[in-house]
Amino acid sequence: MSDLLARRIVALAVRCLPPQERFWGRAMQAELEEVAAHGPALPFALGCLMTAWRRLPLHRNGRALLASHVLTIGLILPFAAFHVQCALRGAYFLLSGRDPYYAALTMGSAAQQARAVLYRDMTPAVTVLLLLLGLVHMFLAWTVVQRRWRRAAMLWLMAGVIAAATVIVIAPIATPMGIVVQCLALGIEMLAIPVLARWRIAPTPCP
Repeated sequence: MSDLLARRIVALAVRCLPPQERFWGRAMQAELEEVAAHGPALPFALGCLMTAWRRLPLHRNGRALLASHVLTIGLILPFAAFHVQCALRGAYFLLSGRDPYYAALTMGSAAQQARAVLYRDMTPAVTVLLLLLGLVHMFLAWTVVQRRWRRAAMLWLMAGVIAAATVIVIAPIATPMGIVVQCLALGIEMLAIPVLARWRIAPTPCP
Protein backbone atom coordinates (compact mmCIF):
# COMPACT_ATOMS: atom_id res chain seq x y z
CA MET A 1 0.00 0.00 0.00
CA SER A 2 2.80 2.41 0.91
CA ASP A 3 4.66 1.53 -2.30
CA LEU A 4 1.56 2.35 -4.35
CA LEU A 5 1.22 5.67 -2.53
CA ALA A 6 4.92 6.38 -3.14
CA ARG A 7 4.47 5.76 -6.88
CA ARG A 8 1.48 8.11 -6.98
CA ILE A 9 3.47 10.81 -5.18
CA VAL A 10 6.42 10.50 -7.56
CA ALA A 11 4.03 10.63 -10.53
CA LEU A 12 2.65 13.87 -9.10
CA ALA A 13 6.18 15.19 -8.70
CA VAL A 14 6.93 14.38 -12.35
CA ARG A 15 3.84 16.31 -13.45
CA CYS A 16 5.15 19.36 -11.58
CA LEU A 17 8.40 19.38 -13.57
CA PRO A 18 8.82 21.42 -16.76
CA PRO A 19 8.93 19.45 -20.04
CA GLN A 20 12.67 19.94 -20.41
CA GLU A 21 13.26 18.23 -17.06
CA ARG A 22 11.04 15.16 -17.60
CA PHE A 23 14.21 13.06 -17.98
CA TRP A 24 14.85 13.85 -14.32
CA GLY A 25 11.34 12.63 -13.54
CA ARG A 26 12.00 9.32 -15.31
CA ALA A 27 15.20 8.99 -13.28
CA MET A 28 13.22 9.58 -10.07
CA GLN A 29 10.73 6.87 -11.04
CA ALA A 30 13.54 4.41 -11.83
CA GLU A 31 15.30 5.18 -8.55
CA LEU A 32 12.02 4.74 -6.69
CA GLU A 33 11.85 1.12 -7.84
CA GLU A 34 15.36 0.56 -6.49
CA VAL A 35 14.49 2.17 -3.16
CA ALA A 36 11.23 0.18 -2.89
CA ALA A 37 13.13 -3.07 -3.47
CA HIS A 38 15.34 -2.44 -0.43
CA GLY A 39 13.05 -0.65 2.03
CA PRO A 40 10.33 1.98 2.56
CA ALA A 41 9.90 4.16 -0.52
CA LEU A 42 7.57 6.78 0.94
CA PRO A 43 10.28 9.11 2.39
CA PHE A 44 12.08 9.12 -0.97
CA ALA A 45 8.82 9.90 -2.80
CA LEU A 46 8.02 12.77 -0.45
CA GLY A 47 11.51 14.15 -0.98
CA CYS A 48 10.99 14.06 -4.76
CA LEU A 49 7.68 15.89 -4.40
CA MET A 50 9.15 18.60 -2.17
CA THR A 51 12.01 19.12 -4.62
CA ALA A 52 9.59 19.42 -7.55
CA TRP A 53 7.41 21.85 -5.60
CA ARG A 54 10.38 24.06 -4.79
CA ARG A 55 11.08 24.32 -8.52
CA LEU A 56 7.55 25.35 -9.46
CA PRO A 57 8.14 29.14 -9.28
CA LEU A 58 11.26 28.77 -11.45
CA HIS A 59 9.55 27.75 -14.68
CA ARG A 60 6.60 29.02 -16.67
CA ASN A 61 4.41 25.92 -16.42
CA GLY A 62 5.03 25.79 -12.69
CA ARG A 63 3.93 29.39 -12.22
CA ALA A 64 0.77 28.64 -14.24
CA LEU A 65 0.12 25.59 -12.04
CA LEU A 66 0.54 27.65 -8.88
CA ALA A 67 -1.75 30.38 -10.24
CA SER A 68 -4.47 27.85 -11.10
CA HIS A 69 -4.36 26.40 -7.59
CA VAL A 70 -4.42 29.85 -5.99
CA LEU A 71 -7.44 30.78 -8.11
CA THR A 72 -9.17 27.50 -7.26
CA ILE A 73 -8.50 27.48 -3.52
CA GLY A 74 -8.74 31.22 -3.00
CA LEU A 75 -11.83 32.05 -5.08
CA ILE A 76 -13.64 29.29 -6.95
CA LEU A 77 -14.05 26.77 -4.11
CA PRO A 78 -15.07 29.42 -1.52
CA PHE A 79 -17.54 30.77 -4.09
CA ALA A 80 -18.94 27.26 -4.57
CA ALA A 81 -19.20 26.63 -0.82
CA PHE A 82 -20.93 29.97 -0.27
CA HIS A 83 -23.58 29.30 -2.91
CA VAL A 84 -24.23 25.73 -1.76
CA GLN A 85 -24.60 27.00 1.81
CA CYS A 86 -27.09 29.64 0.65
CA ALA A 87 -29.00 26.98 -1.30
CA LEU A 88 -29.18 24.75 1.78
CA ARG A 89 -30.41 27.70 3.80
CA GLY A 90 -33.12 28.31 1.21
CA ALA A 91 -34.10 24.63 1.28
CA TYR A 92 -34.34 24.77 5.08
CA PHE A 93 -36.61 27.82 4.80
CA LEU A 94 -38.84 26.01 2.31
CA LEU A 95 -39.13 22.94 4.55
CA SER A 96 -39.39 24.61 7.96
CA GLY A 97 -40.78 28.06 7.18
CA ARG A 98 -38.16 29.60 9.49
CA ASP A 99 -35.58 32.15 8.34
CA PRO A 100 -34.09 35.04 10.39
CA TYR A 101 -34.12 37.46 7.46
CA TYR A 102 -37.72 36.61 6.59
CA ALA A 103 -38.77 36.94 10.24
CA ALA A 104 -37.10 40.36 10.51
CA LEU A 105 -38.88 41.58 7.37
CA THR A 106 -42.29 40.42 8.59
CA MET A 107 -41.82 42.45 11.78
CA GLY A 108 -41.00 45.65 9.90
CA SER A 109 -42.90 48.28 7.98
CA ALA A 110 -45.46 47.67 5.26
CA ALA A 111 -42.74 47.93 2.61
CA GLN A 112 -40.61 45.36 4.45
CA GLN A 113 -43.58 43.04 4.83
CA ALA A 114 -44.19 43.24 1.10
CA ARG A 115 -40.52 42.43 0.60
CA ALA A 116 -40.93 39.44 2.92
CA VAL A 117 -43.73 38.08 0.72
CA LEU A 118 -41.53 38.52 -2.36
CA TYR A 119 -38.63 36.85 -0.55
CA ARG A 120 -40.82 33.85 0.33
CA ASP A 121 -42.25 33.51 -3.18
CA MET A 122 -38.86 33.75 -4.89
CA THR A 123 -37.01 31.39 -2.53
CA PRO A 124 -37.64 28.20 -4.62
CA ALA A 125 -36.18 29.72 -7.80
CA VAL A 126 -33.28 31.32 -5.93
CA THR A 127 -32.50 28.05 -4.14
CA VAL A 128 -32.32 26.10 -7.40
CA LEU A 129 -30.13 28.75 -9.06
CA LEU A 130 -27.75 28.92 -6.10
CA LEU A 131 -27.42 25.15 -5.94
CA LEU A 132 -26.69 24.98 -9.67
CA LEU A 133 -24.15 27.79 -9.36
CA GLY A 134 -22.39 26.05 -6.48
CA LEU A 135 -22.22 22.72 -8.32
CA VAL A 136 -20.96 24.32 -11.52
CA HIS A 137 -18.22 26.05 -9.54
CA MET A 138 -17.18 22.75 -7.96
CA PHE A 139 -16.79 21.18 -11.40
CA LEU A 140 -15.07 24.33 -12.63
CA ALA A 141 -12.53 24.15 -9.79
CA TRP A 142 -11.69 20.57 -10.73
CA THR A 143 -11.24 21.34 -14.42
CA VAL A 144 -9.03 24.37 -13.68
CA VAL A 145 -6.77 22.28 -11.43
CA GLN A 146 -6.67 19.55 -14.11
CA ARG A 147 -6.00 22.28 -16.73
CA ARG A 148 -8.75 21.02 -19.04
CA TRP A 149 -9.32 24.41 -20.54
CA ARG A 150 -11.99 23.53 -23.12
CA ARG A 151 -14.19 21.98 -20.47
CA ALA A 152 -13.36 24.87 -18.14
CA ALA A 153 -14.48 27.32 -20.84
CA MET A 154 -17.87 25.59 -21.09
CA LEU A 155 -18.32 25.60 -17.32
CA TRP A 156 -17.11 29.22 -17.20
CA LEU A 157 -19.89 30.20 -19.63
CA MET A 158 -22.47 28.19 -17.67
CA ALA A 159 -21.39 29.85 -14.42
CA GLY A 160 -21.67 33.28 -16.01
CA VAL A 161 -25.18 32.65 -17.33
CA ILE A 162 -26.42 31.15 -14.05
CA ALA A 163 -24.81 33.90 -12.00
CA ALA A 164 -26.37 36.60 -14.17
CA ALA A 165 -29.78 34.96 -13.78
CA THR A 166 -29.23 34.70 -10.03
CA VAL A 167 -28.32 38.36 -9.68
CA ILE A 168 -31.39 39.39 -11.70
CA VAL A 169 -33.68 37.22 -9.57
CA ILE A 170 -32.29 38.23 -6.18
CA ALA A 171 -31.91 41.94 -7.01
CA PRO A 172 -35.35 42.89 -5.57
CA ILE A 173 -34.71 41.07 -2.27
CA ALA A 174 -30.95 41.27 -1.71
CA THR A 175 -29.03 44.06 -0.03
CA PRO A 176 -26.94 46.36 -2.28
CA MET A 177 -23.75 45.19 -0.55
CA GLY A 178 -24.63 41.56 -1.29
CA ILE A 179 -25.12 42.35 -4.97
CA VAL A 180 -21.81 44.25 -5.12
CA VAL A 181 -19.89 41.39 -3.48
CA GLN A 182 -21.46 38.84 -5.83
CA CYS A 183 -20.67 40.89 -8.92
CA LEU A 184 -17.12 41.67 -7.78
CA ALA A 185 -16.22 38.04 -7.04
CA LEU A 186 -17.82 36.86 -10.28
CA GLY A 187 -16.03 39.57 -12.26
CA ILE A 188 -12.63 38.54 -10.87
CA GLU A 189 -13.34 34.91 -11.69
CA MET A 190 -14.68 35.64 -15.18
CA LEU A 191 -11.52 37.62 -15.97
CA ALA A 192 -8.98 35.36 -14.26
CA ILE A 193 -9.92 32.05 -15.90
CA PRO A 194 -9.49 33.18 -19.56
CA VAL A 195 -6.26 34.98 -18.67
CA LEU A 196 -4.92 31.88 -16.93
CA ALA A 197 -5.97 29.62 -19.82
CA ARG A 198 -4.30 31.93 -22.35
CA TRP A 199 -1.16 32.10 -20.22
CA ARG A 200 -1.09 28.31 -19.96
CA ILE A 201 -1.50 27.57 -23.69
CA ALA A 202 0.56 30.46 -25.09
CA PRO A 203 3.88 29.35 -26.63
CA THR A 204 7.00 29.87 -24.58
CA PRO A 205 9.20 32.55 -26.21
CA CYS A 206 12.64 31.53 -27.32
CA PRO A 207 15.50 32.91 -25.19
